[in-house]
Amino acid sequence: MTTTTPNERLKEYIYTVSRSINQFAKKIGMVPSAISRVTSGDVSLTPGMAARILTACPDLSEEWLMEGTGPMTRPASVTVNVSDHARGAAHDYHEHHPAPTSQALDRFTSTLDELAASLQTITRLLDTISRLLDTISQTLASQSQTLASQSSTIQSQADTISSLLTRLP
Repeated sequence: MTTTTPNERLKEYIYTVSRSINQFAKKIGMVPSAISRVTSGDVSLTPGMAARILTACPDLSEEWLMEGTGPMTRPASVTVNVSDHARGAAHDYHEHHPAPTSQALDRFTSTLDELAASLQTITRLLDTISRLLDTISQTLASQSQTLASQSSTIQSQADTISSLLTRLP
């Protein structure tokens, strides 16, 4: 499989080692949806997430994951030591950017669903208001024409009365 991005290589690694996204996310302490967003390409693999993955998966080659060079996994006989700097960076990143919990993501998704429903309701109300304003505008135009016609009739009747009054002795 030829892959060009860290996201695609991560996806390849997950499925090559026969792990589901759920199992993999559990192993590295993240929610499955966060991993899914990376493997689908919706978001980029961050350095903090890469450090977390490399710490949890010592067989995974950093060079392959990040740059696409060399083999995907390290030979079993090689001892892998993640540097203190990498561990510290991963710890610092996750201390300031904790992975959202499943419940938090569920609440967020629920809130988004509620907002979408509210927006649909608002859109329907705005359509109704627009139709009402059109009806009011048409009614006012019709009444304006009626008033103009009645005004003309009244003026004609006033002229007739005035003419009759001038003929009276």
